[in-house]
Amino acid sequence: MLAGCGITTSGSAEPASPSVESRVVDSGAQQGIRQTDDEGQPLPFRTTFPNRWNSGNVGTPYEPCTAASTALLRALDLDPTSVQDAASADFQTARGCGWRAQSSSRSTIDQFVGNQPRLEIYKAQQSATKNWQSDISISGRTVAVASDPTSPACDTFVESADALVITSAAVYDAGVALPQICDKAIAFTRATIDQMPE
Repeated sequence: MLAGCGITTSGSAEPASPSVESRVVDSGAQQGIRQTDDEGQPLPFRTTFPNRWNSGNVGTPYEPCTAASTALLRALDLDPTSVQDAASADFQTARGCGWRAQSSSRSTIDQFVGNQPRLEIYKAQQSATKNWQSDISISGRTVAVASDPTSPACDTFVESADALVITSAAVYDAGVALPQICDKAIAFTRATIDQMPE
């Protein structure tokens, strides 16, 4: 997940505030493995990773796994029961979820957060690995859009506190053009952006 989306752990991001760090430690150490977002909403799966929230991804309290309701997921042609944690190992930088499309198991949306530098700096750092399109504006916020030159995927990037929220759409069905794939990533971003703290 990290390599495909250009997330790095080079230490270029600013550290999370002590209050966020302490919440991560407290919730994990005193109550077992944390199973809820910062608002107390339960994750749509049971995580076995005690460090799912960690110094690489707590730059924003935004939790992609609880941001989209079942009704919203269905409206965006996503199967709520297909939800999967973005993390495949403990202490992973990317924190979020992925879903398969209801109409095709070869179409997916992933949304995750990772501590990163400001958007313009990140774009410059990733200039060789992404095909950047013109930025767009959603709810008055800058949203960067980029395609992946090695796969039929399109990503959006939004700043949220000291992190980036990345939404990645991939479609492996024949005959789906890149603009249509980008439209899927943009639609999911548009549907959730108001929940992302600035």
